[in-house]
Amino acid sequence: MTEATASARATHEEKGTGRMEFSVKKFDLLEELDSMLIVCLGWGPLIWEPRDLPLRGGWFADGPFLPIEFARQSIDGRITLVLVPRTFPLVRSFWKPMSVSTVKEARKTLGHRECEHKEKPETCADYWPRGCKTESVGRTVGKWAKGLQKLMR
Repeated sequence: MTEATASARATHEEKGTGRMEFSVKKFDLLEELDSMLIVCLGWGPLIWEPRDLPLRGGWFADGPFLPIEFARQSIDGRITLVLVPRTFPLVRSFWKPMSVSTVKEARKTLGHRECEHKEKPETCADYWPRGCKTESVGRTVGKWAKGLQKLMR
């Protein structure tokens, strides 16, 4: 997790000596909120049919522009939207906070929704910063996520 802010907060403690001692420490806005913000990027049916995904609030329409295309046939025969590197034009994605406390839990729940037929469905769910299968998508999501962190300051 990167620091959302480089501000310092002074804390004090009385030592019984009649004087106050101060220590300064860096703090992370997300730690201050006592949780990490984990969001789900979405497009297509995930938006209007999230099923039992642990999501909070409404969808935000200002997610990163991604190479999304109808390029996969699902197990029931439908053609579905997926990330396809080097696809143009790029499509604006949506995002929504998830009600999970770990990336592992987020990948597991999203994987079960998107790839329930796979032996390890969590492997369907990419994550940033270390789990993007496509470098260009990872860079795009990274730039967008850093902008989101700035908004949270």
